[in-house]
Amino acid sequence: MSTTREFTVVETNAGRASKLIGGIAADVRARTGGDAVKRLRVVGSIEVAPESDLIVEAVPEIPELKTRVLAAAERLSASGILASNTSSLSAVSLADALEQPERFLGMHFFQPVPDTVLTELILHGGVSDETVAAAQRWTEELGAPLSR
Repeated sequence: MSTTREFTVVETNAGRASKLIGGIAADVRARTGGDAVKRLRVVGSIEVAPESDLIVEAVPEIPELKTRVLAAAERLSASGILASNTSSLSAVSLADALEQPERFLGMHFFQPVPDTVLTELILHGGVSDETVAAAQRWTEELGAPLSR
């Protein structure tokens, strides 16, 4: 993974995208004093998102929607980590829908995200040690304590 991180958010609703960027910028400044928002891109479709080291799906808790988004993310990124921000769905079921389940795990960011920095890593039997270690590094970079 590169040392200069770039972030892409896929949001199909322009109004929500604008609000999201503002919230992320404020949160980054509060946590780090930096301006990482300059490295943030917002796109309207996952099909036009760049390849990424980490893709976190955060769509509503609808199993068919989550598996469809994760499958598209898997096609987009040949080697990056695939994660779901699910709070209630089975990581095993989501992993079973992927061609490379070893790259997938749950990364549940507790709410409200700006006030709660705890992130839970949700593992399944097929996740690789490399994926878990990389997810831990990403979470540590966010300044978030881990729960496993």
